[in-house]
Amino acid sequence: MIKINRLTLAGIFLSLTAITFAPLARGQVFVSIPGNNTVIQFTANGGAPTTFASGLNVPEALAFDNAGLLYVANGNAGTIVKFPSVPTPGVSQTGAAFFTGLFTPIGLAFNNAGLLYVANANGSTIRTYPGGSIFASTGLNTPYGITFDTSSNLYVANGGVGTIEMFPASGSPSVFASSMSGLRDVAWSAGILYVAGGGSTNNTIFKSTATGNSTGTLVPSVFTGLNDPRSLAFDSAGNLYASSGGGTLKKFDSSGNVLWTASTGGTPGYIAVQFECAPAVMSIALYAGASVSGSIGCTYEIDYTTNLSNPNWIPLATNTLLSSPYLFIDTNVVAGTRFYRAVTQ
Repeated sequence: MIKINRLTLAGIFLSLTAITFAPLARGQVFVSIPGNNTVIQFTANGGAPTTFASGLNVPEALAFDNAGLLYVANGNAGTIVKFPSVPTPGVSQTGAAFFTGLFTPIGLAFNNAGLLYVANANGSTIRTYPGGSIFASTGLNTPYGITFDTSSNLYVANGGVGTIEMFPASGSPSVFASSMSGLRDVAWSAGILYVAGGGSTNNTIFKSTATGNSTGTLVPSVFTGLNDPRSLAFDSAGNLYASSGGGTLKKFDSSGNVLWTASTGGTPGYIAVQFECAPAVMSIALYAGASVSGSIGCTYEIDYTTNLSNPNWIPLATNTLLSSPYLFIDTNVVAGTRFYRAVTQ
């Protein structure tokens, strides 16, 4: 059902409407290829990859900040590389060293406050940026992938000793799970911790039976058929993207069905899924305008039509949100009725 709000100003009759559109318009999947010193990108529907960045030095983990900018752990260079623009399909970028002086950074994760956590494999520390303060060192031995749960607890794939260390939002750290072989990455989805490389069966993603401060027992999940699983990332729909040492990337639905398989062209490192743009919401603002709310870093197109029964939507403007809400004013409004919408690009 479409709700129409009307506002009359100086004899001009305006109609503003808020319409919900499916997100995913900008969803992309990024995979580091350490041996090729590149980061490649796929659309959420698979297909052939394109090169997003090259000339790196053994890139490992990838992470998006709240503005949709991509960060890469540039392992052998000891730096974190930041890319200047929100990634768009098929467009390569050149990044710049944003944080330096690290010791083989591998794992990356942002917390809810926008602080970047970095797992330094050779330094066996977790540092936070900006600032570079040591967040944790005790009990760590070659930390690889890291992830946060929805309660801001941090989980670390402690590759050197085959444990998962859990650092709570408050309180003392503990061993969440132990006795694992080939441990490489962890990911959180729908209240469950998932693990790449957690047992003797190397074609299965494992999951934990416990959350929070409890000790976890790892059991096989529904995500199988991988040869040496290496990295994990979930999208907001609960689909899993998993890479394998055989040079493939698979997308699973939440039931474990394989939606597509693609070649990565080299042994993959880590995965990041571009955040999905929220549907735009419009509401009446001052004068001949509308307030457009959406995801910062996403681009929205403002269209209008004069007939909702048989609409012919005409583009008026596009805007990449640097803040939300954004005030859109129709400077070319004419007498009569106009209906507006904002569409995720």
